[in-house]
Amino acid sequence: MIPCGRIWPSGDFGLGYRPRGEVALRKTVHTYVRPSLDGLARVYAACQLMRAGVRLGLSVLVNSHTRRKGTPRRTRGELGISAYGRKMLGSAARIIEQTSPRSCVSFLTLTLPPMELLEYEALVAHWAELVRTFLQWLSRRLSTRRLSGELAYGVELQTRRWRCGSPVALHLHVVFQGRKKGGSWVVSCKECRNEWASLLRSVLKRDFNETGLENLQRVERSAAGYLSKYISKGSDDLQEYVEEYGPEYLPSSWWGCSLSLKRKVKKMTITSESAMAFLSNLLDRAASTGDFSGFKFAGQITVDSWDGLTKKAVGWYGTLDRDLHLSIQIRHRGVESA
Repeated sequence: MIPCGRIWPSGDFGLGYRPRGEVALRKTVHTYVRPSLDGLARVYAACQLMRAGVRLGLSVLVNSHTRRKGTPRRTRGELGISAYGRKMLGSAARIIEQTSPRSCVSFLTLTLPPMELLEYEALVAHWAELVRTFLQWLSRRLSTRRLSGELAYGVELQTRRWRCGSPVALHLHVVFQGRKKGGSWVVSCKECRNEWASLLRSVLKRDFNETGLENLQRVERSAAGYLSKYISKGSDDLQEYVEEYGPEYLPSSWWGCSLSLKRKVKKMTITSESAMAFLSNLLDRAASTGDFSGFKFAGQITVDSWDGLTKKAVGWYGTLDRDLHLSIQIRHRGVESA
């Protein structure tokens, strides 16, 4: 079994194991690939077991989330932000922190004024366009002052109003570099409020009180931590809210970031077999000794064994601390250069 997985720029990781013959089945087998007869026999046996409905663990070759026939398709956004989205968003925010002084990183929160349910429905229908237009304005404003203009955003489902009998309010949280070191802030609270309010008026077709629509602060600790905290709020109430109002009152997208940031995240994400093997050895040693120093958090993934009576460990997930993450990055760069 070969260790496989990802170590994200945020320090989050996922580790599993796959058989060597799996790659040949997942991808097109080129003419120069000559798998052994024994390997092909094992792959064929695995396919037969999966067709019979036998659980093989995390490294199954088919999509375990395949929708059954007759099951209604879920609306996009109904399940909230995905695990992949959380890791991408956290990694994008971490890169913004690493490429600019922390005292220059801004955290912007935008919310909605009180409104009727029909108005909220109309606003949600235009939410993607509202967010895109505002972020385009913000990015251009930053670029004109010779800043990168890169940003990452997440949408929070604020259920406090819903608990009080009003439509739920969506909050938009944005992380970006707001100034150069020693310079002045490029955008002010008033400018953000005026631009956001103008976009809301174009949909609501009425005036409203702009007080409290925005909150612009300097990041004191961790931008990735800020985003993770806010986008996690309301996730427990998501299903209950969908059952009461329906998925049409939810945004279709819960996160996003600049295209250049996405490319950086993918480039800085470690997926090499050597790095995964090194991480696997660290986790095995930590599990045997009980000493998980170097990990902010580490959890083991288990599935039912063949008899259904015991559990079998098939992988790990968690977050590396800063020193261990840096050590693995240096080791990975050294292996790649060699």
